Formats: sequence, C-alpha cells, structure tokens
Amino acid sequence: MEKEKEVEQLDMGLKEPKLNIFRKWKYKIEFFFAGLRANSLFTAPFLWFSSTLAVAFILVQNYYYANFINQLPKEIPLFAIAKNPELKLVDKDFLLGVLIFSILLTLISFFIATKTYYRFKFMSIFTMTNLVLTLLLITISYIKIFSSYIF
Repeated sequence: MEKEKEVEQLDMGLKEPKLNIFRKWKYKIEFFFAGLRANSLFTAPFLWFSSTLAVAFILVQNYYYANFINQLPKEIPLFAIAKNPELKLVDKDFLLGVLIFSILLTLISFFIATKTYYRFKFMSIFTMTNLVLTLLLITISYIKIFSSYIF
C-alpha cells in the first residue's frame, strides 16, 4: 500500500484577530481566580488566619535579618545547652539558614494543609497550628538573639 500524500494547506495570509490575545488572557485570569475560590486555603477561616500569621512571622524574621545582621558579632551563642563551648557558638550566617528553614516549613505546611483539607480536616488544622507555634518560637528566638546585641 502506498503512503497517502499529505494535503498541503493553503496559505492565504490570514492573521489571528488581535482580540483573541485578550480573550486568552481573560480566560487564564478567570481560571486562576476560579482555582483560588476552590482552594480550601481561601475558604477556611482558620487556615486563612494561620497562614497570615505564618507569613507575618516570616516577614518579622526577614526584617531582623536584613536590617540588623551587620550589627551582630561574627559568632553568636545560639546553642546555649551544649556542653562543649565550641558547639555553643555558630556563625551569624546560620541565621539565614533558620530563615530559609522557616520558609520551607511554611511552604510544605501550606501544601499539606490545602491538599488534605477536605479529606482530613483535623490534620490540616493540626498542621497549621503546629506551623504557627513553630514559627512563633523561631521568631521569638530571632528577636531575642538580635535584641541582645542591638538594643
């Protein structure tokens, strides 16, 4: 059997209407907002409140790190319970790692809470509560470290 020849399309020089570009963008924006409405993070008040607190704690940590990191000594006593004096001191750049850990923990918790909200509502609430308490502890530690050298 012979292969069928493909029929060549006629090139008539027609251009796509310019309004189609706007319609495509309008569809993408409407689809994005429909996804936000369906997302449990924006419909559950507790998840909304806890995510707002989590972002606020991260912003406080970022503010202290960005504005006051230069005023800290090269090494700071972060692990006060360590028996060895060399293990008590860490480089001040370790605080950036703590900030990055806070951001990663928040993103992972958001993902878990939004994906499991309708199936395991208690697990989502538990995850976000633990996130807020953990970030509160880290933020208080941040403020304590910076305030002992700045204020």
